[in-house]
Amino acid sequence: MWPITFNGMLFNANRANNSGTGECIDARTWGEMAFWQNTRLPYHSMVRAGDADRLETIFRYYNNMVPYVSARTQKLWGHSGIAFHETKWLFGAWSNPPTPHNWSAWPGGVYWESDSGYTGKDYGGNAGGTEVAFMLMDAYEHTLNETLLEEYLPLAKLTIDFFRQHYRNRTADGKMVIWPTQSLETYWCSPWDVNGSRPPADCCVDDMPTVGAMYALLEKMRRLPQRFASPAEQKQWAEFQAILPPLPTNATHLLPAAVFPNVSHNSETPEMYAVHPWRLFSVGRKLTSGTNLSKAITSFNTDPQAFSPNANAGWCQGVMQAALLGLPAQAWSLVLGRAETGPSEGLRKLPLSAIWVAFFSGCQPYRCGQAFQASPHRYRIPSPQPTTSPT
Repeated sequence: MWPITFNGMLFNANRANNSGTGECIDARTWGEMAFWQNTRLPYHSMVRAGDADRLETIFRYYNNMVPYVSARTQKLWGHSGIAFHETKWLFGAWSNPPTPHNWSAWPGGVYWESDSGYTGKDYGGNAGGTEVAFMLMDAYEHTLNETLLEEYLPLAKLTIDFFRQHYRNRTADGKMVIWPTQSLETYWCSPWDVNGSRPPADCCVDDMPTVGAMYALLEKMRRLPQRFASPAEQKQWAEFQAILPPLPTNATHLLPAAVFPNVSHNSETPEMYAVHPWRLFSVGRKLTSGTNLSKAITSFNTDPQAFSPNANAGWCQGVMQAALLGLPAQAWSLVLGRAETGPSEGLRKLPLSAIWVAFFSGCQPYRCGQAFQASPHRYRIPSPQPTTSPT
């Protein structure tokens, strides 16, 4: 069994024949590779929808990659652990031949494997390993299925192992510096001069998706029973947690990264990863531990990719963010906006086909539909239910 094919699911047909791109009527835009950023959203809701058993498909898919990816990590970086690229073949290889690069500030080490600006330095956000590990912890906490946890726990342990060892720079007070990195596909460096001695000045440092992932995942793993986490592992995780950089914020907002360029390359909301998927800011945390949600709510309301008339396009997860932050009016307006949009080109007009909406022309996406499907199940969006789309 394999994960859902995001660009058309099982069947797609009757698209316009696009001779300019060479695509025929049954082509899949972006090809046959697995794109985690576009695949992930329905899996997040499965535990709370009562479908935890279906998560094993995604766990098995990533687990099958472990032998190759572990060997690749050791070969390139000389340490243990696993990290992925967003776009990969079924057993973990990146979509193009790797082009490892060294940089003189790290003698004998390889900084990154891929030349792609969109995915090359992103191991904690769109790549998938951190979210799959987090979903495994969620599944265990909800089901107490020790057989499932025992089989797939190496995914989580090896993911932590990678990040614990990979970023070797430290601040004056001993905190880890997560660099080089990027903040999803939205914020990344100018082209690197691989023969020079310095990186560009506009690189990301301590990106929210990666920093948030480490806090969220370690929090869950440190709650594991001793039979699944030895005292030595718990000590190692506690030491790692102690040197993590703080979540990137300023006085009023969550930030995509502690340092990031002023040019964006895509339409994502990396600062909001602290809300979904990592749930570091939520109504639940406010009620149980007094977490102040003001920065998260301000960030949601002021980022047009999170909540605006355009927020249902592309890599959208504003519905989940709004629900987690206790903003039912915003959440329902986004849900209704999706329901009012027709099916993507090439999809059969079946009942409820509007769930799989046409927010990207020229492909058959289901990712906005994923959020449509996930939100009522997972977050129990309460009334009121406005009748208009976001303005």
